[in-house]
Amino acid sequence: MLTIFQTQINLLENRAEAMFCLKVDAFLRRNLIDARSAAPGTLEQPIMAQIQKARAYGLVTERQALTYVVTAWLLGERFDTAFPAAAVVLNDRDMTAEERRQWLVDWTVELFARLTPHPPCPILAL
Repeated sequence: MLTIFQTQINLLENRAEAMFCLKVDAFLRRNLIDARSAAPGTLEQPIMAQIQKARAYGLVTERQALTYVVTAWLLGERFDTAFPAAAVVLNDRDMTAEERRQWLVDWTVELFARLTPHPPCPILAL
């Protein structure tokens, strides 16, 4: 019988989290000019902080967490409390996590459409 200890599970989870953080970092640098200009290693902590916030809102899949991180990058790290609509939807447990993720996409695109004469960056079509 194979026994997996909690410490081994924790190591695997930490490794998976670190790999996801690297993927998000690469995604941001590939798609957003201001992220591209950030010094290497400087995005890890802000990305991890936003991933943790996403999880607290029940956005746990990579796609859901990535959407949250991109939204925070575009609207500010405290968008979830600065914009009342975002706070209401992110805390709405009658909506599924995927519905909340899609709302974030639609809302951010709409917000940028109203604020700028040009469409937002296409990376929001996650």
